[in-house]
Amino acid sequence: MVAQPQHDPSGPRVCLYDSHDGNEGHRLDYYALFARLLGAKRTGSWFTAALTRRPVLVGALEASMPRYVLLALARAALGRPTAGLLFRPLPVLDPDTPKLRLKRAMLRLLLRVPGVTTFTLLPFALEPRFAEVAKDWIWDPQLWDLHYPEPLAAHTQGGLAARIRAAAGTRRICCAIGRQDVSKGFDQFAQTYVARDDLHGEWLFAFGGGTTPEIAVEQAQFERAGGLAEPVFVDEVGLRDLYACADAVWCSYAPDYDQASGIFGRAVQLGVPVIVRRGTLIERHCLSGGLVHLTHDGNPANLPLGSIGRRQPPDTAAATARSQGAESVRRLMAALGLAP
Repeated sequence: MVAQPQHDPSGPRVCLYDSHDGNEGHRLDYYALFARLLGAKRTGSWFTAALTRRPVLVGALEASMPRYVLLALARAALGRPTAGLLFRPLPVLDPDTPKLRLKRAMLRLLLRVPGVTTFTLLPFALEPRFAEVAKDWIWDPQLWDLHYPEPLAAHTQGGLAARIRAAAGTRRICCAIGRQDVSKGFDQFAQTYVARDDLHGEWLFAFGGGTTPEIAVEQAQFERAGGLAEPVFVDEVGLRDLYACADAVWCSYAPDYDQASGIFGRAVQLGVPVIVRRGTLIERHCLSGGLVHLTHDGNPANLPLGSIGRRQPPDTAAATARSQGAESVRRLMAALGLAP
């Protein structure tokens, strides 16, 4: 039996372990959320995480799978609960290298260890094979963090929203949001607008976020075709501007980027229609949840943008987010041995 954690009421409830040195992507957003909801405090020390009496949550176990496995086994021997978040389960389900096969074997080993819970960030119903490498699942926090537990404050649109709306005029707006590269499907986003003159009278394509050198040619072509570019870091206000402007958000990512996505999650939370790649996990999520979306097969000629629906009512999207947040926190707390 796994011992219940002993908490200092004046201190953190959960030790959040992350062996990764960086804070790229949505890592800081996740950790701030877990600090707020679970009372988690972050450490990069394996020994601190191994020896603490508090339950341990491993925030990004892919950063070092061996360290996660050794940590979980060491703590299980002491009767202390450990949970880890698996961001990218698909590669270990279809391993094509010895390294990935080893990762799958390690995760399958942990399924048999009491007090250790590996979570995926999407339900097993979307991919039943997740249960081969994880004990449980939560909804990706960026599907619900804006609305749970407190409601989202109203957004006062800023200068970025004003510039995009002025450029669009009466046209609808399709936005690519955040850092742009090939993995996020920017090449397809740009090529679609360049190749489809028929879209220009009805739609403005716009993006906001930093770019990488690999997309320089596509970016230049995109701007020459009349696309609107804000190729700089966009802060939280700017991100909210992009979602507020958008009639559709581009989430048709590269085929090898098939995982939970913060850009997608925020669009869903705000009720904005999304464009997703055919056959992906997020397409399954859209279909199972009845979300407003358009499926893209990667061919610019086959994207019927005119058929995409309108935004979900904000209250509907918010209610779904709050429900998913409550379920996710309940699952995490149960695995960590925390009282509700």
